[in-house]
Amino acid sequence: MISLPEESLILSSPRLLLRPLQQSDVDLVLELFTDPAMMKYAGGPQEGGKIRDEMEIYIRRGGDGSIGVWCVCKRDSEAAIGSIALLPLPIEVDDTEWETVRMGEVPDGDIEIGYFLRKNEWGQGYVSEAVSCLLDFAFTVSEHQGIVAVIDPRNTASRRVLERAGFLGTGDRRAYRETCPGFRITKSDWLALTAKSGLR
Repeated sequence: MISLPEESLILSSPRLLLRPLQQSDVDLVLELFTDPAMMKYAGGPQEGGKIRDEMEIYIRRGGDGSIGVWCVCKRDSEAAIGSIALLPLPIEVDDTEWETVRMGEVPDGDIEIGYFLRKNEWGQGYVSEAVSCLLDFAFTVSEHQGIVAVIDPRNTASRRVLERAGFLGTGDRRAYRETCPGFRITKSDWLALTAKSGLR
C-alpha cells in the first residue's frame, strides 16, 4: 500500500479545514473528551491525565494515512473546533484498538467514522460539513470501499447527521462491548449520491 502524501491529508470544505491531529491539539482533546455533556453518548468523560499520557497514540495514522484523527478547524480563522476520525471499529472492547493503527497496514474489520464538536459550535451544520468532506476523501482519494458508524440510540442528532450524509441503517450490531444501532455507506452509494446532488 502506497502512503498518501502528507499534503493530501489536509482537507477543505466551504467553511472548514481538516488536518491531521497534532500533539499541539492536546488542549482541544482535553476539552472535548473530559466534558460530561460532550461524552454523554460516547462512554462518559475520560481522565485528563490519561489523555495527556496517550496523546502520542491519538496522532497515529494507519493504512495509506487515511486511518486516523483529524482536527476540525474553521477555514477563515483556522480556529480548532472539533475532531473527526476514521478508525477501526472496536467490537468487544470499549475503545479503539490503537495497536492496529499502523502506517502501511489496513486493520481487519470495519472502519468507523466518529466526530466531536465544541458545544458553542453546535447547530451550525459544521459536523455534517466535516462528515461530507471526510467521506469524499475516503472514497475518492483513499481506497475505502465502505465506512460504518454506530450511535447511542438516544443520540438523535448524530442519527440525523449520518442520514443526511447518506448512511443507511443496518440494524443493531455489536460495538464497544454493547449492542447499538449501526449505519453504513459504501463507495458506490456515495458516488451516486454526490453525482445526483451535483457535487461531482
